[in-house]
Amino acid sequence: MTEVRLFLLRIALVWVVLELLAATQAVTPEGERVAWRWARAAAQPLALAASGVGAAAVEVATAVRDGGQLLVDNRRLQLEMEELRTRNLLLREDLAALREGSRLLDTVVGLEPAAVVGRCVFRDPTRGRMEVRVGSPFTIPKDTPVLGPGGLVGRVVEARGGSVWVQLLTHPAAATAVQTANGSLQALATGTGGTDRLDIQYVPRTADLLQGEVFVTSGADGIYPAGVPVASVVSIRETEEAFLEVRAAPGAEFARLRVVLLLPGMVKGARPGGWQ
Repeated sequence: MTEVRLFLLRIALVWVVLELLAATQAVTPEGERVAWRWARAAAQPLALAASGVGAAAVEVATAVRDGGQLLVDNRRLQLEMEELRTRNLLLREDLAALREGSRLLDTVVGLEPAAVVGRCVFRDPTRGRMEVRVGSPFTIPKDTPVLGPGGLVGRVVEARGGSVWVQLLTHPAAATAVQTANGSLQALATGTGGTDRLDIQYVPRTADLLQGEVFVTSGADGIYPAGVPVASVVSIRETEEAFLEVRAAPGAEFARLRVVLLLPGMVKGARPGGWQ
């Protein structure tokens, strides 16, 4: 049985060889040898497969390049959105500052022509200093009073161009002549170096003073106009000294100030019409 199979296999191989030889000699009506047509027909699927692989490779490369460009564009859009958010926050802050400045101007009577609105750009309540920016046409002299929402903020200690540095009431070297709202008691408000405390000095033991009472500027120091709220009493304690120990909280919240009013025309000048 094995010999028969080998015999048949040999016959088949001989037939294939004869067919190939005949194909190399035979010519189609178009003049093309049959063997070449067979070879081209056999190679065509391989060529199509190679072409498909090449096209797929091109598509993959294009997709990778497009994906990289998408990542770059996405990052650029993210940066632009962050910039727009930042600008929006700055514009909202500017709008809030303008509104606060307008409200601040409305709280005083007779000060509008002399008042200069300044924008707080740096606050350091712990050191009792603050930087304010004003318009370049304005000249701010030293000791110019500075007011904010809630009352007196301090005085100008230095000015260069549009930058103005303010000494806050809480500065250890700050001292302000004050009085009660009815003018019955004169005292001196001094800074303690703390962010939210003033000492009211030279209050007699016999003084009729209650917790929560408001002290305003008296104008006796020749720097601040009279009638501006300064602080409210938070504690009163008797001591062995001739005066009471009185502590007060400033009316202005220094750490939250956006805008302030500077009164260059009020330095050692006329007193304001009032504070609402």
